[in-house]
Amino acid sequence: MPGLHLVCDWDGGLVGKRRSITRALDALLHDERYRATVLVDGRSCFLAHTGYQEYPVQAFRMDGVDLFLEGRLYGVGPLALERRLRELAVLAFRDDASTSDQLGDWLSQSDGDFVAILVKRATGAVRIVNDALARLPVYIHSSAHGLIVSRELRFVAALMERLAFDRVALANFLHSGYVFGRRTWLKDVDRVAPATLVRADPATRHVTRLEQIRELNLERKPHADRDVHENAAHLADRFLAACEARYRPGAEYVLSLSGGFDSRAIGAAMRRLSLPFRCTTFLDHAGNAIPDVPVARRIAHALGAEWKLEHLGPPRREDALRLLRMKNGLNPLGMSFLLPFLESTLRDSSAEVFFMTGEMGTFTLPDSRPAREFADVPQLATFVARQYEKFSPAAVSALTGTDQAEILADLEGCLSSYPERDQRQKYAHFVFCERAMKWHSEAEDRNRCYFWDATPFSSLDFVEYATWCPDDQKSSYGLYREFLLRIMPSVAAIEHAGLGVPIISERFGTAANVAALAAANPEWRERLAGAAAPRYGGDSLVVRGLGQQLEHCDALGEYFSVPAARTILERSAEHTVEQLDHLFTATSIVEDLATGTSVLEG
Repeated sequence: MPGLHLVCDWDGGLVGKRRSITRALDALLHDERYRATVLVDGRSCFLAHTGYQEYPVQAFRMDGVDLFLEGRLYGVGPLALERRLRELAVLAFRDDASTSDQLGDWLSQSDGDFVAILVKRATGAVRIVNDALARLPVYIHSSAHGLIVSRELRFVAALMERLAFDRVALANFLHSGYVFGRRTWLKDVDRVAPATLVRADPATRHVTRLEQIRELNLERKPHADRDVHENAAHLADRFLAACEARYRPGAEYVLSLSGGFDSRAIGAAMRRLSLPFRCTTFLDHAGNAIPDVPVARRIAHALGAEWKLEHLGPPRREDALRLLRMKNGLNPLGMSFLLPFLESTLRDSSAEVFFMTGEMGTFTLPDSRPAREFADVPQLATFVARQYEKFSPAAVSALTGTDQAEILADLEGCLSSYPERDQRQKYAHFVFCERAMKWHSEAEDRNRCYFWDATPFSSLDFVEYATWCPDDQKSSYGLYREFLLRIMPSVAAIEHAGLGVPIISERFGTAANVAALAAANPEWRERLAGAAAPRYGGDSLVVRGLGQQLEHCDALGEYFSVPAARTILERSAEHTVEQLDHLFTATSIVEDLATGTSVLEG
């Protein structure tokens, strides 16, 4: 993953660690386009970035402070950007009681996907600030001796004094597909929360975090007094502004177009703004995207845009290894079939690529609340655990040695940390923060390994307005319908690939409600899928790879029950592709980070 990598040593011993730091950086050069560039090289502070030439990292020298910006603030010209960053530098090093509010205001006015690292030249004091939605995942480890911060978990792992995996994180991932809250694969390594200020001072050997300076509360509905048409109009205006702000003259805009609503909304907005772009759609080897293809073709025609269909084969060993090393298991290895799609998009482009996706759209405009009520957090946690279950709690406990109660308790703690009092709103918060802001942002980061990935659905102005609209207007996609009609009625008249009817149809509400009920009821999903759920054959990459790991990788035995894993492997035909993908992802990241080698190397 391209990005910034910081090491602070309170004892001033970085010179002696330079060889190990260089090796750690070399492991982040994922293809021939990547280079490592040293930005700060002192006794107590080292900062570098890795990436390809077009990846956005800028350095700014200010009064007593060096500021390094990874990512982009949208809709801001060069002069305004430098002024805004000077304001940030002042706020970041101000430690009085007003810092939180003032920095929160600064973030509110900063539409972007970014992380900034600031270093005071005289003292070596460091400040780190990320955007309000944590669009660029950042990982942090602090100890009595220093601090390691990186966009790549692999870099942190390589420089830790003692590498240990978080058993609860492994268990949560196998159970629900998520690593909840601040946890990562690694013990004592956190994912930096949205809107966080990290302070690190060599003089005091102290690291503090001012987290979630702008807290998300989905119970706030200040736009409830406006009707659906007025709210849709405001949302459309904000969406168009977000698309225009993300336009970069000279870049080649590629829209990843599916048969859903989110990507077509972006295409419609780009067309309304007369911004040039082309569309690309993939057809996966399993045929899951077959319904998308004819719908995407019609949408592209309605938009008057060039459209390409990319046929993809099954995951290859080299692609799985590349994804493992780029995303460190945070994007499941089953998604490696997409890498040839990204590589083809890059080859087809003659200029810097801006890849536009509909990520985040599903989590802003529809009503994410479940249909049923919950008495308390434990009841909600039980529902969430069942809703997202990959392996049963009993199977996860057998695999990892983690008590079933501990798995559920960690989820309860995550849900309890949300500010909402209504349990249905807590569920919506979970969907937004654990799925959209973490799961999907890791997928977008996978794309950024090739080119910049952006979405207008992440515009803070748009997101906030959407979350502040009443949920009843979002029910059955009512607000989304009015929003699409405001932008481009012709694309609203094309059916949704998954539901088979257009959003303007009288039958759409019924179809959407049935789909939502099926999604919310695991028993329904299992009954509908049944034996049709895809399974791996005994000669598949995943089944063979798991077998080789269990036979030869002693490190797995420290975190997994090898007999329990072998039982799953022997009964692989009884498990879905998704289950085995998750298990193989978890075992592969432990094998790779613990031993420095992978069965995927062949």
